[in-house]
Amino acid sequence: FGLSARTIRYYIRRWWIVLFNILISVAAAVVLGSIYGEMTELQKDIQNRFGAFGFMCIFLGIQAIASSGTFHEIRDVFIDDRNAKLYGATPFLFARTIPDLILLRIIPSVCFGAIFFEMLGFQEQTYADFMVVT
Repeated sequence: FGLSARTIRYYIRRWWIVLFNILISVAAAVVLGSIYGEMTELQKDIQNRFGAFGFMCIFLGIQAIASSGTFHEIRDVFIDDRNAKLYGATPFLFARTIPDLILLRIIPSVCFGAIFFEMLGFQEQTYADFMVVT
């Protein structure tokens, strides 16, 4: 728990990293939602839906890769703590990955998906259906 608290403090000190990820996700969802708009059951709209989902997968994948390069910043701290035999690599990996997953991948992805799902107009109860799907 102490290592996870260190990672959470890291993101509290660098709050703009989390905020920027969320803002980029929201902006991309609004742009994509306005491009693809309300879709009907016509064949061209079904093909557009596949394009929208493809772009969504590519966007979320690139965003996840781009936000995962933060290990090199704390590499020296990890080496010093490991040499002092405070913890090994596995606890450090889990303590670093879990807050990172929640703050930089799950929250922006849910924001993106909720807005995108709503703007494409898939169902009447959009947010409830989106949460059931996820």
